[in-house]
Amino acid sequence: MAPLDLKYMEEKGSGWTPGPKGRKYFVKLVLGNEIRQTAISERTSVPSWSDTFEFLTNNTSRLVLEVYVHHRVRSDGVVGRMEMSLESLFGQEGEL
Repeated sequence: MAPLDLKYMEEKGSGWTPGPKGRKYFVKLVLGNEIRQTAISERTSVPSWSDTFEFLTNNTSRLVLEVYVHHRVRSDGVVGRMEMSLESLFGQEGEL
């Protein structure tokens, strides 16, 4: 197992459509049995985060990213989901 340091740098080509202005969002990251969550964004139509997470994993794990809209009164709702194999991110030596 190797530590995995994930940092979101810039969104490109995901087909993200900005949401209504005034909503707050957060991202939940799931890798194996470990779950991390970003801070809740400011009210915006194009959220961004600078959170950094470390996971102890191997390169055969799958990473799940879920984007949620945050609601104060009712349950938070999923507005996007992506799942990928870490094997596709790792190079020959198991490095990102």
